[in-house]
Parts: sequence; structure tokens; C-alpha cells
Amino acid sequence: MSLNPRQESFCHHFVLTGVAKRAYQLAGYSAKSERTAEVESSKFLRKPEIKAKIAELREELAERHAVDSAMIIETLLEIIHTPIGELIEKHERGEHSHLLQSTRPGKYGTSYQMVSKLQALKLLADICGFNSPVRHEVAVAETVNTYEVDEALRRKHSAYLDRSDIAA
Repeated sequence: MSLNPRQESFCHHFVLTGVAKRAYQLAGYSAKSERTAEVESSKFLRKPEIKAKIAELREELAERHAVDSAMIIETLLEIIHTPIGELIEKHERGEHSHLLQSTRPGKYGTSYQMVSKLQALKLLADICGFNSPVRHEVAVAETVNTYEVDEALRRKHSAYLDRSDIAA
């Protein structure tokens, strides 16, 4: 099944922004609410033909810019592990570093700003899947009467709540 022009546009916008709801809106789809846009765009991402097109576009983009996941991870690790002092020394020797965002002369000397280590950590966590939602399943062996649980908790904590030495 081939994609219609708006679906193609959705795929392109998703590859560029990484945000399904935004790609959905940029592709010209309208929704009654933000939540509806989130749900509909999520449905798009589950369609096999959309998944395939996004994978194809990402591959083309990576080839065109000679970027792969190993290079991205390597750069993020460099940002995380490079001390600002090292960048200052390089700058003072006249060497350029892509990790140094800006320098400004100030009243008490030069002010240096490097690429955000926190942002690099967040991106690395996303790439490694550390921020993926985790699903926990709980099995209940028997039916629990919530009234009995509430009463047991009330009895357990009543001694603490009735203490006069903590009364207001």
C-alpha cells in the first residue's frame, strides 16, 4: 500500500522533529484537541507502511550526513566526560573545540559555556532506552476486600494519630 501525500508529509515531519503530534499537525491533519492529535499520531506510528517509510527516510538522512548511532553516542559521551577546564585550556592555546558553545569577556575574566552535559545525558538515556515506559504486571492471588484493608491501616496508624504529645 502506498502512502498518500499527507502521510508522506507526516513521515518527513516526524523524521525531522521526532514528535508525532507535531508531525501530525504539520502534515495538515486537524484534531479536536491536543489529546486527539496525540492518539491519532500514535496510531500512525503503528502502521507498517508508515514505520517502513520513516525507517527509509532515517536511513537516507543518515547516509546523506554520514551519521550513525555509534557516532552520536560517541559525541554524547565526549560531551559528558570532557571537563570544562580542558576546554578552557584548549581555548587559551588557540585551539578550537566543538564542545565550547561560547566565550565572553567579562569583568572578572572570560566566561565560558560548553554544550549541556545534562542534555547530553538525557539524549543518551533516550537512545539507550532508559526512559522507555516500563510495564509492571501484578497478579492478585485472592480477592481483597478494600474495606478490610482500610480498617487495618486505620487501626495500625490510629495509635500515632491519637498521641497527645503531637497534637496541635
